[in-house]
Amino acid sequence: MSKGDRDELRSRLVVVMEHPLKCDHLPRLLPHNGRRWTSTIRRERGDILTLLKKHPGLKGDVSQEFVDETYTDDLAEVVAEFPGNTFPRTSPYTLDQVVGDEVIKVLAR
Repeated sequence: MSKGDRDELRSRLVVVMEHPLKCDHLPRLLPHNGRRWTSTIRRERGDILTLLKKHPGLKGDVSQEFVDETYTDDLAEVVAEFPGNTFPRTSPYTLDQVVGDEVIKVLAR
């Protein structure tokens, strides 16, 4: 497993968390973006699944701690993009909510 693989995993997690965060805290954007965001989340979860199957060593990195760290470190962009909005300082999402059922099944193997 390379640093690049872990970085790819992190990048995909950021996207999967970014859209629900916007949905939850910026509801005015939902009518224009909700369907596209849902599609992106589905695609990114599929890509996470593929990545974990290709690089099983990454399974150990997929944890609540990794989700929390990713949220704290990488979602500052969302906060900067929408100043004046209040976003949680720590991840409001559990690992299961972020990666979805299919990835959880792979992690359990």
